[in-house]
Amino acid sequence: MRITRSKLGGAAVLVGVNLAVLLVVVLVFELSFGNWFVPYVLPNNKINVSYTFRQTAYQPSSTVTYTRDQYGLRGVHGPLSSVELVTVGASTTNQVLITDGETWQDVIHEATGMSVANAGVDGMSTQNQPEV
Repeated sequence: MRITRSKLGGAAVLVGVNLAVLLVVVLVFELSFGNWFVPYVLPNNKINVSYTFRQTAYQPSSTVTYTRDQYGLRGVHGPLSSVELVTVGASTTNQVLITDGETWQDVIHEATGMSVANAGVDGMSTQNQPEV
């Protein structure tokens, strides 16, 4: 069987149209769901931050100090090489409304002496959430 230029040209057009359709579909999904091709950085995953605020959502209300180091970790006491346990998770690990020194990672540190780094990041939602 011999391939002619017309068959080769038709195949090239077919491949080109299919690639164009695929590109449009991928772009629609990218615009709809976002961040497939761009490295995703969660807005709550801040580094080198320290916030002090008054939380009134729960009783009794209190002043909360929330800090993260240059690596985006909470609760690291000492050099990074001394960390023995890293906790990951969403809001129950991040604990935005609990002051430094009172997180469950700090409780583990006090009870066992282990150096615990908190790498929790609040989960994403379809609702707009105020930043701390």
